[in-house]
Amino acid sequence: MPTTPPTTAPTLAPPIVALTPAPTAESGAIAVDIIGFVYEPNPVVIRVGTTVIWTNRDTTVHTVTAEDASFESGLLTLGATFRFTFTQPGEFSYICTRHPAMVGIVQVTP
Repeated sequence: MPTTPPTTAPTLAPPIVALTPAPTAESGAIAVDIIGFVYEPNPVVIRVGTTVIWTNRDTTVHTVTAEDASFESGLLTLGATFRFTFTQPGEFSYICTRHPAMVGIVQVTP
């Protein structure tokens, strides 16, 4: 009677998953995401001279518009960014002009 060699299940390699890291702010900058109709984190507390970079992660168009008109992003589509460097201390409130209930605050310390 012929013998059949034992069979083993093939060993499967783990699946290859390509991970794309989320963009991060460069050194010294602060990243704010626009996601789910909110600015996150909020509020942001920074020192004078710091750059804040907002990234729209919503499929809806948003803006980053200072209530005192000191900065204005224009319309930000999905994945678009806006950056602003704060050169004066103070508290800066901003909104999305398309969705005025979206409010953010940047607190700038000396």
